Amino acid sequence: MINITETIRINSEHSIEFGAAPWDHSVATIRRRKNRADGSYDPISSSEISINEGFLDIGRLVCECLQRDLIPGTDMAENLRETLAVIVTI
Repeated sequence: MINITETIRINSEHSIEFGAAPWDHSVATIRRRKNRADGSYDPISSSEISINEGFLDIGRLVCECLQRDLIPGTDMAENLRETLAVIVTI
C-alpha cells in the first residue's frame, strides 16, 4: 500500500494522494483515490502510478495522451497555465 505523504481532497468521494511506492520507497507515486459510498477506500476504482521512475511514469502518460488528442483543450489550457506559473517561479 502507498505510503501517503500528502492528500488533496477533491470532494467526499475523490482525492489525490502523493506518497512513496510500496515496491520501492525511493519511487514517488500519485494515486487517484475513489471512496465507496460509505467513505471507505475502493481499491478497484483507484489507480496509482509512479511519478519519477518506471515505464508508466506520469510524464510519459501525459505525453501519450497529448499525442492522441485525448485531453480536452480546455483542460490542457488550464494545465499549461499552471505549468507555466511553476516554471516562472523556478
